[in-house]
Amino acid sequence: MLYIRERKLIRKDTAFKCCRVEIFEYQYQWQGKEYKELQLDLGKKDKVGILA
Repeated sequence: MLYIRERKLIRKDTAFKCCRVEIFEYQYQWQGKEYKELQLDLGKKDKVGILA
């Protein structure tokens, strides 16, 4: 949970879009390193994310 609270957003891009479904690629920085996540928004507050 520490990662989620302290990460800093660097960039957000569309990774995939089809049939009103959009998957976003987020680039974050945390503890001096860069991380990428793919996220699919499921609703107002619900998201599925994969840390890469």
